[in-house]
Amino acid sequence: MNLLFIGAGKRFTLFERFFGAAYQESITLKVFSIEDSHLVPIAQLASNIIGARFSDPLFFDFLIQTVKSRGIDLVIPNMDAATVILAKAKSFVGVRMSCSCL
Repeated sequence: MNLLFIGAGKRFTLFERFFGAAYQESITLKVFSIEDSHLVPIAQLASNIIGARFSDPLFFDFLIQTVKSRGIDLVIPNMDAATVILAKAKSFVGVRMSCSCL
């Protein structure tokens, strides 16, 4: 299962819980995180993808392209701004992104 976190930054505990649950269920996880810098702690646990800021008009297209190219199954926002973007993208989730969002 491929997970994409948006703005995870320092959320180690959240990642540890996902990895622990996946292990218990014998699910192989591939975890990605969209950040605005390589210098974020979460880069130790996830493949860090440098992307546009959430406020950038190009972010939505970048998100769709990332989901498609990485085979993302689930997108998880970790910041209010990321949640707002995913809420606006709701009508595209199944059609253009072919994944689920939390």
